[in-house]
Amino acid sequence: MTDETKKEADAADATAPKAEEPVSADSATPTADETKKEEENDTAAAAAKTAPPEEEKEEDDENAKKSIASLVERLRFFFSNANLRQDKWMRYQLDQNGCVTLDSLLRFQTIKKISTDKALLAKAAQEESLKELIVYSEERGEIRRVVPFDWRKMGDGSHLSLYVKNVPVTKEPNEEENKSDDAAVEKKEEDGKKEGDADVQMKDGEEKPEKKEQEEEVDAMKKEGESKDGKEDDKMVEDKKDDKTKKENVKPFRPRYAVNRDEIKALFEPYGRVGIVNLRFGRKGSDGKLYYGPDQRQPRGRGHRRDGQSFGEILPMGVAIVEFETEEGHEKACKDLLPRDGEKDPATALEIKGNKLTVEKMRPP
Repeated sequence: MTDETKKEADAADATAPKAEEPVSADSATPTADETKKEEENDTAAAAAKTAPPEEEKEEDDENAKKSIASLVERLRFFFSNANLRQDKWMRYQLDQNGCVTLDSLLRFQTIKKISTDKALLAKAAQEESLKELIVYSEERGEIRRVVPFDWRKMGDGSHLSLYVKNVPVTKEPNEEENKSDDAAVEKKEEDGKKEGDADVQMKDGEEKPEKKEQEEEVDAMKKEGESKDGKEDDKMVEDKKDDKTKKENVKPFRPRYAVNRDEIKALFEPYGRVGIVNLRFGRKGSDGKLYYGPDQRQPRGRGHRRDGQSFGEILPMGVAIVEFETEEGHEKACKDLLPRDGEKDPATALEIKGNKLTVEKMRPP
């Protein structure tokens, strides 16, 4: 090869593109350990995004505990002797099937208000405080009583109950309020007439015009006053119509209990666990008295007459029946709330919303 040829070959080598160096497999593809580590990091990042804050978790746990506690109270009530004495549906289920399913209990309104979560209800049924009352079968999803309910053994509950009188009842609004409304309407009418009269009167201190001009001016003012009087009269008529319509639309007053069962229950719980509180209602007779029991069960519908009495609507009697779960609680309450022999007043007088309650032992029917 000549020197010239050699120079051209060197020049060609210098300008020719260089071949890419081979890349090792280790540098191009990540190892299995690296891939696993990346996946773990991605999973942890995704979990961190979706996981609720710690405060939310604690709040959810606290809400669940409260719901379970409320469900425990509901289960204790529904399966109690006090409730089964009057709850025909529960008695039928226990008599026929020996149990009540969770699905059936979840249809109860008071349970649905607390939770519709079947798992929470199952947890409540397994609480230690209910072990002596009910047994829960996780496999069948049903609840049974430990001791089956028996009318002959359980009795009517009167031996565990107190008869409480003077329970607060709502009162009809004061009639003076209605009288004050009527007085306000009359005052409004008088004010309207005075305004009309004032418009036709001449103001003091004005210069008296000529007789003719004065008469024309007075006539114009009278016409204007009459126009205003007419508008005021129309307005007063409309106001009267509105007042009459309002009075016609007002629903007649119906007395109700001014307290609920839980408020009464809380008064007696210090003596022992209360099974049930019944607020008593009676049917009003033509003599104005309220009749309860056999006297008010016989009539059917309004206006029914029995023994010369015309029975009407059902109204609160201001009476509550408080039934304890145990004789111990009942005895404690009797010792403290009933007058002892030879004494007029009891050791403790219960009061609710300004009413002093009168407590007596419940008599058997």
